[in-house]
Amino acid sequence: MRRYFLRSMTALAAAMLPAVVATAAPQPMPAEEQAYYDDLKNHSNEWFKERLRGPQDVVDGMTLHPKIQYHLEKFTRNGPQPDYGKVLVSPEAVAKMRASVDSNWAGRTMASAPMRKTEDRTVAGPGGPLDIRIYWPEVTGRSDEKLPVLLYLHGGGWLFGSVEALDPAARMIANHAQAIVVSGNYRLTPENRFPAAQDDALALFRWVRDHAGELGGDPSRVAIGGDSAGGQMSVVTSLRLRDLGEKGPAYQLLFYPAADIRANSGYASLKSLGSNFGLDIHFADYIRSTYFPDVQQRANPDASPLLAKSFRDMPPTLIGVGGFDMLRDEGKELANRLRADGVPATYLLFPSLIHGFLQHSYAVDDAQTASLEMARIFGEQVRALKPR
Repeated sequence: MRRYFLRSMTALAAAMLPAVVATAAPQPMPAEEQAYYDDLKNHSNEWFKERLRGPQDVVDGMTLHPKIQYHLEKFTRNGPQPDYGKVLVSPEAVAKMRASVDSNWAGRTMASAPMRKTEDRTVAGPGGPLDIRIYWPEVTGRSDEKLPVLLYLHGGGWLFGSVEALDPAARMIANHAQAIVVSGNYRLTPENRFPAAQDDALALFRWVRDHAGELGGDPSRVAIGGDSAGGQMSVVTSLRLRDLGEKGPAYQLLFYPAADIRANSGYASLKSLGSNFGLDIHFADYIRSTYFPDVQQRANPDASPLLAKSFRDMPPTLIGVGGFDMLRDEGKELANRLRADGVPATYLLFPSLIHGFLQHSYAVDDAQTASLEMARIFGEQVRALKPR
């Protein structure tokens, strides 16, 4: 079961178009795990509520979804904290964990309608080639419409996650937002340190921005988005491009973004939700020590974008956070800072959910509803924008 914890963590981006390579499907989840998630999906919420070890968790007036509480009680509570430094002792161990996360996250995410087309490509990054996967949805409206384009950056604490892990989520967003989605990989830790991933995200966005028209998209509606660490890099990329005077994203789609990396940031949700709800302080401390080892750098807006002096001229933003996510209050503060500087920002709180609810959208009804709502609102709002 402790090995399963690593698999099921919810914690836990060229001048010419590059050559096309074959699209590889994510590896299937092991049969035992798939059977567990099928049971989680197929039994009712009431069935799981009756099998909880105690009353449903209530924090800040919000009640945790019974399937999620059952899942947490079964796999991540009442046991010793994993020592990531001892578990991830070799490149082989890191690779094995990443492959397990890829199959687990993909298997726990809701399925979506088939794409009209997908392609795998590589683009030039500051540290070497970066893999991307491009998703073209079937168009349900006007066939001549130029679709918005979204660069999507996966989460995973800069430690794991990939295009493979987020493949079903990218398909869902492409379908329900009616947008072309470009999902990108970036350099991970412990092999790389800050700001390698942020630099890769900047390179990925520049490529998507410069090739949106060639992809069949609308060059005036090129957005950026991601979950958790990917949300952090989305905001950082927008801030960097604004400060450089370059054309930045037209919109930001942020699932539970990490916005303040400092250990002493003081948000109330870090204290009330910092253990027993998936993403926890223990994992955050490990990521700080590996990807952000320089304490001084953690106060850099490229690491903690909430510390930016101003959010003026940033793109309109949609932020969705679970009520039981320790990053909840960071997301709310980011929305408040954007609004205070005149930026349209929509903040959605999904009370029954935890961090990483995209990866609960296969089995948990509220997680599926939240994921679809985020994609739908993004599609509506990005289309309503006036060209910048």
